[in-house]
Amino acid sequence: NRGKRSALTAIASATDPTDRRSLSEGIDALNRLEDIWGDSRHEFLASLRARVPFAGRVQYVRDICELEHLSLYWKLAELTACKKEWEGSSAAVRPALRSAAVPLIQDHAEDLVDAGRFSGYNLQQISDLTGVASGELVIELIKVFARSEVSTSGSVWLSFASFVSPNADDGHCQSALKRLLGSDAARLADNVVDGPW
Repeated sequence: NRGKRSALTAIASATDPTDRRSLSEGIDALNRLEDIWGDSRHEFLASLRARVPFAGRVQYVRDICELEHLSLYWKLAELTACKKEWEGSSAAVRPALRSAAVPLIQDHAEDLVDAGRFSGYNLQQISDLTGVASGELVIELIKVFARSEVSTSGSVWLSFASFVSPNADDGHCQSALKRLLGSDAARLADNVVDGPW
């Protein structure tokens, strides 16, 4: 364990958190280490964050969002830590996080919908972090999956609808459901094991 800790320290020391390329290389090096768990990753990111000067905070937030090899979980954890530590002293952090909402949704759409299930929890985390309403984020997610060649289950689309429906005018959701149940798609239920409605 001492060897891994010294390796982490060396990677953190060699990583310039204000340089996008260096940051990306540092995360790649971290990912190549085996058996590096939560606390060590938190410490690594905290050591980078501590070295970000005041003028570099907004760019660091943007760079974390754009890192290709940092999972959604770790991005949200690091961005939440940045918000907590920097929001009170830097007015630019909040708008930077807000502008990161759509790119996070677009880059991690497949993380938000995994194995035919929609993670409303992660979507709400992004909403809470960025200040963008969850309904707006779902609209962006719908755009991604509407263009996607990936097949998306009906339950995912219904989950999307449940997030968007509070923003719809009265009666629109009922009309849409009535159209769905009267369509050819609803007649498919006649051919499944459970039978018709």
